[in-house]
Amino acid sequence: MPKFCLFSKEKGYTKTPDALNPKPATYIPFYQDPLFGDYNPAAGGQGRGTVIPTFSGAVIQDFGIVEADGRILISDKEAFDTETATKLRLAFRQVNTTFYFTDGYEVWEVAFARPDGYKDNLHLLFAAADFKTYSYTMQLVVVQKLIGSATTTTTTTTSTTTTTTTSTTAP
Repeated sequence: MPKFCLFSKEKGYTKTPDALNPKPATYIPFYQDPLFGDYNPAAGGQGRGTVIPTFSGAVIQDFGIVEADGRILISDKEAFDTETATKLRLAFRQVNTTFYFTDGYEVWEVAFARPDGYKDNLHLLFAAADFKTYSYTMQLVVVQKLIGSATTTTTTTTSTTTTTTTSTTAP
């Protein structure tokens, strides 16, 4: 069963989208995990800030970690068949659309990076033998990291104080 999967959001997020019945409208399982390629779920910048050298030291500006700075980079050789490559091309062409992506361990809400968020190449040697297989490179922009848990926030307001309670539960 595939672990890596890109799927639409109408069914909610899960680490195992192959168990959803019926499947989401956009359901693109990677039948080959990128074992021989690259997978980096932390490819983007992990924090904002700068260090400015001064005459007597340095000024450090630290604006913390911003989740939306995250990128996920995935690439592999001879990994996709024509059907998977076509589905990913169609998903990449959708404008202002976010998807869920899972590697089987974590779940993110993502969008394709622009302009080069998805590229694939047909392997011509295999294609000459009527076996079409594609190598690919994909870069996803992290909108939100969900990690397979749901977060619920409850706010209670009284005349003088506001209390906010956040709890995390597994789906």
